[in-house]
Amino acid sequence: MNGINRNSLFNLEKFQNKYIDQDKLSLLANDVHLGINNYFLFQNFFNFRWPYWLYNTYSVKSKTFNPINPFLLLNNNNRDWISFSNRHSLNRILIDPSGMISPSADCWSVEFWMLERNIFYRPQERISSVAQNRETDTFIINTKWKEANFELVESIYGINEDADSFAVDINCILHKNLSSCLFIVIRPYNSVSLGGVGSIDYNEKTKVLKINGKERIYFESKPGYILAGNSIAGDIDFNRRSEKADNVKCAFGMAAMAFGYKLTRGGNDYNLRINLSDHVMLNTARMDYIKLRNKYIEYTNIKIKDGFKISFPEKTFQNWIYGAKISASNFPYEDSSKAVHLCNTDLKSIFYIISGYNRLGFFHETLKILELTTDRIKAKEKLMFQNVLDRCYFLNAVSDYFRLSRDIEYLKVKYKYLRNIILPLIQYSQAFKGDKRKYKKNSIENYYVLEYHIHDLLLISYTFNECSYMARCLGIFNDEKKFNKENFRLEELIADEIKNFKSAVPDGGASSENDGNENYESDADIKPARYKNEYSGYNIFAGYPFRVKALTDKDLKAIIGQISGIFTENPLYFKSIGCCDMFFSVIFAINLLIVKNARVHSIIEKLFEFGKEKYILPDYTNPKTGCGTRGEGDSLKVICLFITLLRSVIFIDSQDKLDIFPVPKAEWFIEGSEISVEDAPSLFGKINFKVISTKNEVQFYFTGLPKYLPPGIAINLPFPTKIKQEDDFLVKKEMGNSYLIHGWPSIIRFFKR
Repeated sequence: MNGINRNSLFNLEKFQNKYIDQDKLSLLANDVHLGINNYFLFQNFFNFRWPYWLYNTYSVKSKTFNPINPFLLLNNNNRDWISFSNRHSLNRILIDPSGMISPSADCWSVEFWMLERNIFYRPQERISSVAQNRETDTFIINTKWKEANFELVESIYGINEDADSFAVDINCILHKNLSSCLFIVIRPYNSVSLGGVGSIDYNEKTKVLKINGKERIYFESKPGYILAGNSIAGDIDFNRRSEKADNVKCAFGMAAMAFGYKLTRGGNDYNLRINLSDHVMLNTARMDYIKLRNKYIEYTNIKIKDGFKISFPEKTFQNWIYGAKISASNFPYEDSSKAVHLCNTDLKSIFYIISGYNRLGFFHETLKILELTTDRIKAKEKLMFQNVLDRCYFLNAVSDYFRLSRDIEYLKVKYKYLRNIILPLIQYSQAFKGDKRKYKKNSIENYYVLEYHIHDLLLISYTFNECSYMARCLGIFNDEKKFNKENFRLEELIADEIKNFKSAVPDGGASSENDGNENYESDADIKPARYKNEYSGYNIFAGYPFRVKALTDKDLKAIIGQISGIFTENPLYFKSIGCCDMFFSVIFAINLLIVKNARVHSIIEKLFEFGKEKYILPDYTNPKTGCGTRGEGDSLKVICLFITLLRSVIFIDSQDKLDIFPVPKAEWFIEGSEISVEDAPSLFGKINFKVISTKNEVQFYFTGLPKYLPPGIAINLPFPTKIKQEDDFLVKKEMGNSYLIHGWPSIIRFFKR
């Protein structure tokens, strides 16, 4: 064994089985197979031109250069795509920063190349010349590529009449006539994998292109050149422009084809239609693309104006509200159960997606997701670790919908089903006593240590709290009492564990021969708070979203202080995974708002910077480059959670009060500025108010009385003021620059001091 001790290998395997979460480790197997396949194709066909992510991995001039690990080639540096769905389609396309278009469920792509006096240009290799944005009022995604002699704009939008089709407008402006050609190129790769295109066939009569035997692209204009490449002939060769190839095959899945168009000085326009359906053939009738675009804009404008609307003096903030709203709308909800699978979305993600939807007022979408995911919860099944957590996330998603929609009829109809889901959890959770923990594992992504974590107990406890609330609203007081009792018992355990966290001593975990076995759940005895690493930061979930009432604001501030000592970067950087966890960063930022910590603005500004005008956030980000490193490059879970954060910057609603501008900035209230909030869902119903700042005053106008009157309204300003008392509200308390009032006044005037 070349000096390697066989006994040490045996001991290593035993150690791994004992201390590493094998279930999570097994999920990496797909990445290993993908990485090996990518490496083989890259090494064997090195003369091919490669996608943006791979070119920028091996190019030493790239800011995301990263040495390739032999046998394992993965996109760990440039996961920054924008996803786009035609709303009612299960299929999405992904647009990477170079403008490459890929279907999310297939391994081929469309790129746009330029040839000028036999000089070849690709945006993938000139990424500093490319800019990308998503228009906040149209949904349209634009990629602009600008060089010395040409400008190319690629615009993508949906086709209302065909759910699985997308339109691509290409506008190329040529400044000088230098024998230039635009090439639309079909590539054998996408944003994560190489290979996958076995055949390409073009029908010159119908102008339809088949990829792997399925109709995928319709060219509105016939090309002047058609070039082909594969593993034998090599990649596209522009020296062979005199040849025409209308089909190509490749046993290694490396078939490629390029369609060339001669350009003239000035504007040159071309149109494509991309079809992602496996069952519907392309419509080959000529279309008016201006009308198609306008109809799509009209339709999407209606959707954008649904629900929560805002006008804000900080335009970047306002644009992000609407940009995030657009990104969140890409979840294909018509068949949610299948969409969940296609989007790699589990019930945990569903909870956070629904939470964002509810705060936008997308209740119709929420109901569809809830209805079509109920079949994933089996009322009669043996309760194990994962399906317990699945039940909890589902129940919390239902409760979140009810709290903000106040749809009591929905709750009445569903309560029997919900009760059958929650009741078995009581017996399961009662095994948590003192230092005893029912399982030795955790559900935190990328935390591979096989040990209990309080994060999951927080989820279970909070679920009982939410079910108690739903039972009370229906007048089922026996259930309310039963669920509340279990919540209170668990909260005491949680509060004790978190408050004593500093005294916890890491010792490597429990030592039982049954470690990692599901049967071990019945008699596990694991002392709490053994973890003494970055993932202790997940204690913050005791503030938001799984609020523990047994913890005071002082306790929450103490937790935040501990976490701030571990994570000093914005967004929060995890050393053990080598990147910033965007999901955790947003959770932490919401908790900063709750305790009125101004660091929240630094995190938000950094996230704005990373997402730019694309209005996307990946799951994990390189703190130096701002590029996505792991997970989804356009994470629906993170963007929906970010919506919750941005809405919380405006107001936080709790059972006790409506807290307006919990951490205000002075620039929001300069003379002449105006803030308008319309139809914002809250625990009290829809909230509507306007804030107008003059030289000497800040005036709050409250309109549209909500369904329920908040017990109190806290108004926070960044400077000292004096409030003018009126007859329709009562000042209950003054705290520095904040006032707590009772009532729903028509106007409140604050005089600047």
